[in-house]
Amino acid sequence: MSCEDSVSEILYDYFLNSSLQIISWDPPGGKKYFTKGLRIPLFENGTRVGREIPDLIIVSDSLIILTECKCTLNECSGDVKKLESIQELGVTRLIELFRNQGASITNSKKRLLLSLGVSEVNSDIPPNFIVFVANKITKKVTVVFGSNVDTKIKEAISNLL
Repeated sequence: MSCEDSVSEILYDYFLNSSLQIISWDPPGGKKYFTKGLRIPLFENGTRVGREIPDLIIVSDSLIILTECKCTLNECSGDVKKLESIQELGVTRLIELFRNQGASITNSKKRLLLSLGVSEVNSDIPPNFIVFVANKITKKVTVVFGSNVDTKIKEAISNLL
């Protein structure tokens, strides 16, 4: 099993055992055994230029968390750009896209959070991101916050996990 596979599976189990709801899991290799991989179309100047499928999409009453998994944080620069481009769609549009693909999401107001899942933090954490650090030996997860993640979000995440 690759390091990225391991991180993805540890995070899946972690969120499955939390008060959060996993609405999409797209593990490495596209082995979607437990959830549908929700697709997000990308546009430039009104023209569709592709699509993205985040590794994990997790929701609560107040949050949508998009997560990309890699082995180490220094491998995540492309994923940071990918998630930031998805963020530009806005929460309302994302909820609409997810519902159109069969996801069940409540109507409550939600905030979008971008996150990375890794086994090792070996570079700077992007300021607006949350990093879930998966320990491959203990299968435990530690949460680390970028410098611009506000206190209310930190508290909300702590209360949900």
